[in-house]
Amino acid sequence: MKRNLIKKNLCFHDQSGTTLVELLTVVVLLSIAMTGITKMVITTMDSQQKIDAEFRAQQDARQVEYDMEKILGEAKRLDAASHQYAEFRDDYVSVPNQNGGWTTYYYATPPGAIGPTIVRLITSSKPVYAPTLRTSDKQMINVMPNASNQSTTVERINSGPIFTYYKSDGTQATFSGGKVQTPRDVRSILVNYRITVSEGHTLKEPVNASTRINLRNY
Repeated sequence: MKRNLIKKNLCFHDQSGTTLVELLTVVVLLSIAMTGITKMVITTMDSQQKIDAEFRAQQDARQVEYDMEKILGEAKRLDAASHQYAEFRDDYVSVPNQNGGWTTYYYATPPGAIGPTIVRLITSSKPVYAPTLRTSDKQMINVMPNASNQSTTVERINSGPIFTYYKSDGTQATFSGGKVQTPRDVRSILVNYRITVSEGHTLKEPVNASTRINLRNY
């Protein structure tokens, strides 16, 4: 009787422990769960960064639109006697400004920028086409990195023209020799561009934008 009781106790003791297979199963399940949670967190962070980049790109697009609308919209046409009319090209605009000087927008890659962008140049006299890019005489539109190491470029869209010009009758101004030959006839400018926000050297999602600017005083 006593021997049978000992056997029963031993059997009960053997059945109460956790087997190695069960332990390994738990470890595998925990690893799968942690991997899933980690991927979910990373995906959420990437989505938030994408949303932030797109939001900033939209803000910068509005700033570019405001800047060009203010400058180009107030451009003046010089008298014929001066023989200095505005110069209009597909990636270059040079117009007389309200301060008696000239404001030029052109396409270049500034120092420190991740790629080409639209650059604004202000000079006292009409510059020669394709001016040399110098830090001292240019103002860039939201291109240099800010405190969070983000920078913005204002780019071409699929290598297309940035500036397209229209006459008072709504027809498109024609080019000859790479520029509009009769700048006096231009009454509006259609600007097509792509805003791309970068963080370090990682490009985020670009935002395409366009704005049509009427030359009110031209």
